Amino acid sequence: MGTLYRFAGNIYWFNPDQINFFTHPEAGDIGSSGRNSFVGPKYFNMDATLYKKFYIGENRYLQLRVEAFNVFNNTHFGLPNTDINNQYFGIITTTQGSPRSLQVAMRLKF
Repeated sequence: MGTLYRFAGNIYWFNPDQINFFTHPEAGDIGSSGRNSFVGPKYFNMDATLYKKFYIGENRYLQLRVEAFNVFNNTHFGLPNTDINNQYFGIITTTQGSPRSLQVAMRLKF
């Protein structure tokens, strides 16, 4: 477990065969899965900044900056649906974070 599966237009955290392993314990019984037995999809993000200072005199400078957020434009999937009674159990329907964005700035310090 722990790999994304694409099936019938949905993204599953468990493949369809693994979903069948999950059942409701009978009233009064204790389930067989421990607490925090599963982890969600990975989240990897990298931001970067490039800047250059151009000195104008001794105490003043002009700074040009380019900043990139989520440089590799990774899709960050949310947690799967964990309600075993729901027809969407194990399906990931959300994303987290934002797509790649760039910004350019110029700063004059005097």
